[in-house]
Amino acid sequence: PRATKIGVCFSIFTLLFLLLKQLAKDDFEMSHTFSSDDTSHLPARCMDLAIRFHTCQQNTEKKQVVLACHRKWCHSYGHCEPCAGVGDRTLHMLSLVQEALQRCIPVKLDYPLTGIQLVSDAVYHDPLDPFLGNLLHRRSYDVTPRTVDVSSWGDEKAFVHFTPDHYGYIPYDMCLFHILFRPVPILQQEIDYHLGQMGTNNAIGIHFRSGDAASFGYDNKDVRATDIVDSFSKMLACGEKLAERLFPAEEHFTFFLATDNAKAKALARTVDDPRYSIYQTDIRPALYVSLDAERDAWMEVYLLSMMKGLVVNVRPKNYEGKAGRLSMFSVLSKRIGFIDDNDVMECHLD
Repeated sequence: PRATKIGVCFSIFTLLFLLLKQLAKDDFEMSHTFSSDDTSHLPARCMDLAIRFHTCQQNTEKKQVVLACHRKWCHSYGHCEPCAGVGDRTLHMLSLVQEALQRCIPVKLDYPLTGIQLVSDAVYHDPLDPFLGNLLHRRSYDVTPRTVDVSSWGDEKAFVHFTPDHYGYIPYDMCLFHILFRPVPILQQEIDYHLGQMGTNNAIGIHFRSGDAASFGYDNKDVRATDIVDSFSKMLACGEKLAERLFPAEEHFTFFLATDNAKAKALARTVDDPRYSIYQTDIRPALYVSLDAERDAWMEVYLLSMMKGLVVNVRPKNYEGKAGRLSMFSVLSKRIGFIDDNDVMECHLD
């Protein structure tokens, strides 16, 4: 009978859909997450906090908080709320995670990632996931209002944007970053490769941020350096001062340069100075604004975090944009690497 055939076809379709959904879930879990039992990448100082965090993740007496960022989907289609750059979004998110941890509230991250993995017990699974949600870039909830009411957390399930309006940081433990994230294996291989190419364990990181307007032509008044040649020269001078202070017995220094400015990268390739060498990746700064560049950004964050010292440029006095005094990219790198304040030099370019 016709009805029987329709029923059989529907059953087959349902089975195929469930199979595809499970395969998609398995693929996601294998490539984008790591087990909460795997602590091989954790700094020793983070072990106790990791135990506390994962214990609270199992707390069934309180409703979970879902922190959302869909930067990977922005300028595309479907559900997307932009959530700032790597530095800003991560530091805001860690503060929110700390809020949840203080109350022992389970926290989940709805955060499509490129380049880094998320610990398994913090992965949010939307009802539309993993097949339809990721395919259509859709979610079953809305975080457009960007509101946050921490006092109500735990009583009912809450969905919160990574960068909610009118929310200030609270002090947070940077171990939370390492508990939540680690590089995907291929990115870790690239990080190890670049560290090996530097040929020293005493490299100084130089993060030269010229700003979105200066580097990418954005109309947002984010200009942190105008004369790139002069500014780059000052960054190198700051690098020398820091290196001489940290390594007084060494006659030759190695700088790792990370910058959003293509001209600065080109200048670095022309430098021929017996006092130091400059190492940089082949990342093109113009790609930073593309959605597929997240992994490159994470690579440079991690590399900067592994330097023995860090030079960062300070926002100029006549700055008219909305950025903070220091690049949050630099701040994130410093905190991930637990770099001491005394090993950081703030470089003034004006």
